[in-house]
Amino acid sequence: MMNKDIFVKLLQERRYKSVKDVLDVMNAVDIALLLSELEDKELAIAFRLIPKDEASDVFSNMSSTMQAYLVEIFTEKELKELLDNLYMDDTVDMLGEFPANLVTRILDTVDSSKRDDINLLLNYPDDSAGSIMTTEYVALKKD
Repeated sequence: MMNKDIFVKLLQERRYKSVKDVLDVMNAVDIALLLSELEDKELAIAFRLIPKDEASDVFSNMSSTMQAYLVEIFTEKELKELLDNLYMDDTVDMLGEFPANLVTRILDTVDSSKRDDINLLLNYPDDSAGSIMTTEYVALKKD
């Protein structure tokens, strides 16, 4: 696990290439744990340095407080990229814990098809199979 003090020092010194190198070799859970120890400003900078293909995995492993903070500060483009890569069930779980203003912002960001899927999943009662399922699946052809 990366030492928080060293990581913060790299951020403060703006050694972003070194920060990216550290983040590239860490798994999503460890990154989320490390970021949970950072101040808000450092969190925002560090999250933006996570490789795009891993950012949604890290985000889904963060606390709802950290997620809400990031959603508030993200640009529309950043939010759309994140939501496009987040699994539907993770998105729905996140929305269940956010205040109404953030839910509205997220729903305004996604396309109408994804918004319809989100609303469908949100309507299932808690603790039902529908509340924990996802609409995404893999289809394999016989050949």
